[in-house]
Amino acid sequence: MIDSNDILITDKRINTAIAKIPESDFIDVRYDTGNVNELKGIFVLLSTPRSGSTMICDLLYKSGFCLSHEYFQPYDYLPLLARRWDCIKDGVLDKSHFIEQLARHRTLESGWLGINLHGHHLPLFSKLKNHLPRAESVYVRVRRRNVIAQAVSYEIASQSGRWSSEFKSESAPVYSFQNIKNKLQRLEYQNLLTDSFLSSENLDVIELIYEDFVQDPASALRRVLPETFHQNLAINPSLKQQSSELNKDWISRFTREFFDTEGEGHAPEKKHDNDKHLLNRLLRKLTLFKG
Repeated sequence: MIDSNDILITDKRINTAIAKIPESDFIDVRYDTGNVNELKGIFVLLSTPRSGSTMICDLLYKSGFCLSHEYFQPYDYLPLLARRWDCIKDGVLDKSHFIEQLARHRTLESGWLGINLHGHHLPLFSKLKNHLPRAESVYVRVRRRNVIAQAVSYEIASQSGRWSSEFKSESAPVYSFQNIKNKLQRLEYQNLLTDSFLSSENLDVIELIYEDFVQDPASALRRVLPETFHQNLAINPSLKQQSSELNKDWISRFTREFFDTEGEGHAPEKKHDNDKHLLNRLLRKLTLFKG
């Protein structure tokens, strides 16, 4: 009998993940550690989509501190790892075994296990966190000052499938005021989930701002890393920033439309109105031809 706390995993979800995730992604098996390293601490990065967390995780790894990733992302990453580590029984995740294997395969020689949690990963994480081994924990939260730019980036990535510079583009993005507005609302919801999680767990958190991190990554990393790692900080990420002229254009277009319409957006042209317009043009051409 299925329990409400059970986490279901299907073959379809796993196969979809295998097809879409590039081999260069940190989730790939070549990033599994071959040796069992003693767990000294758990580094938890609290983030939202397009907040810069992937870039931060890249630099944490290059600095030799931890391999932080979205291990509790329920759509692709967790199912993929669950199959690899043999953590699925009758279509249900074996929570205890998954956490055991996560600590075994993703703790670096530093002794630190890193986890990147978007706001919408937290409900699933809450079902598994009690299985985590006791260890020192550090919680860091990254946010963007320009939330509209974040929402635009989120929408472009959602449409194109390019969640980092390593992903191939699946389609050309098309501007949609309503979609970007929906992404703003999703980001707000995820931030509220994170606020609630921190409050309910009574956790202290180090706050990072994405825009400040980009300007001075070394200073930001020194705030969150133990002093023993300060001498070998990596400040040049492997991933490329994805902001482009398209992002700038959509940001400008959205902000103008939001202000001009008081957040409602322009009404989309109705299809039958467009068809009527084309018919009138055709009739005019026929009239001119007959004349």
